Amino acid sequence: MTNLRISVFWLLLGMTAMWVSSCNDPSDIGSVLVEEQFSDIRFTDTVTINAVTIPQDSIFTYTRIVANQPNSYLCGYLDDPLFGKSQATIYFDLGPVLNSSLVDLDFSQAVFDSLVLSLSYNPLLTYGDTLKPQNLRVYRVSEEMYYNEEYYYSNHEFECFPTPIGEKLSFLPQPNTVISEISTEDTLVKSPHIRIMLDPDLATELMPVDVAEAEALYENDQTFREVFRGIKIESDASGSNILGFNLRYVLSYMRIYYTVDEEQKTFTLQAQDPGVKFNHFDHDYSGSIVEGFINNEEASDSLVFAQGMSGTNIKVDFPYIKDIQNVVVNKAELELTFADLMEDDTSTYDHPARIVLTRLDEDGNLVFIEDVSDALSLGSINLYGGTELLGEENGLTLRKYKLNISNHLQDIIDNRLGGNDSVYIQVYLKNQYAYRGVFFGPGHSRFPLKLNLAYTQL
Repeated sequence: MTNLRISVFWLLLGMTAMWVSSCNDPSDIGSVLVEEQFSDIRFTDTVTINAVTIPQDSIFTYTRIVANQPNSYLCGYLDDPLFGKSQATIYFDLGPVLNSSLVDLDFSQAVFDSLVLSLSYNPLLTYGDTLKPQNLRVYRVSEEMYYNEEYYYSNHEFECFPTPIGEKLSFLPQPNTVISEISTEDTLVKSPHIRIMLDPDLATELMPVDVAEAEALYENDQTFREVFRGIKIESDASGSNILGFNLRYVLSYMRIYYTVDEEQKTFTLQAQDPGVKFNHFDHDYSGSIVEGFINNEEASDSLVFAQGMSGTNIKVDFPYIKDIQNVVVNKAELELTFADLMEDDTSTYDHPARIVLTRLDEDGNLVFIEDVSDALSLGSINLYGGTELLGEENGLTLRKYKLNISNHLQDIIDNRLGGNDSVYIQVYLKNQYAYRGVFFGPGHSRFPLKLNLAYTQL
């Protein structure tokens, strides 16, 4: 029976780009769908589903395991009529880019020029209206950030000195604009980034005129972090966009420009590994459309809402699925249809590139369901699905998402999950993305959230 399940799984997986037409009660469809050897397969898309939009308290945005850390980080502010107010703030520490054979720590004759913070854009993470100006302010962190901490979550904050050490006000973000820099020898093309001038007094601390003090300051990362604990970058309520920044790219740095005997020099600090880099997220749903749907099962029967950062998820239950006993799940696919609401501005707020299913583990943390983990272990999340599928139905162009839930559903039916049977639909890599989407709920009359289930009765 295992071979039968595997064969039918791959047969049906090849059909995921096709939309399954509506069926009634479970019925034998083997003679229609596949060859006679699969004639004991049954299909239904009328499994009862309960769904509700729920808030998320927090999500990890830092872990001491470098390989599991986000690649980029978000900073900005959105006031979205559907999802309310969202703010993303960046914290990170820096370390000197040192090579003992090359770096000169003698600042005794240095003439200071400027101190600049450069941040490299990640345009794929930028979200919202970049034609509206943004304000960014930089603060100095006063509280130690521990890079050996197991996790920092998005509701955590670090204390900072109250006065900004730099700001970039009323600028138009240009995350896709390549910058050309003219040097005396050539034209250097640099990827999109922004530069923020910082307080010269900070540079005085970072370049002691006494060589012994400078060497002691930069002896190792820990001695430096005791003096300079890191920076915070935040937007204010005037913004209308969330900007993505790649803190690990070479163009993300804090740099001192100075001269010695008319020779131009620089001293650079960058975000390093190990080191703390994390996002703080705030969400305020008051007055927004989603507010009336949060924890409201009746309202969520028509519409459900999923948002990146630490925004809302969609909790899904199958209350009667265990009534189907002694079966092998050949293919189970959760199908959602994107809801194009009149109040929505999809040209500004793009729909999620991918959504995934998670579950609660024994510690109460949301983790990928087995089907997602299996796809990732095979090196391709595409085996799982979850991306937008464009199609036409009754003359309407629709966006649908189909999520493979075969293994998880089998575990529910076989009672292997200890009662933690719920699944949670969320934006993929939501600790790095601000995307959000509205979908039709399970009670929608035309395009309901539904489960397409093919199974074999034992």
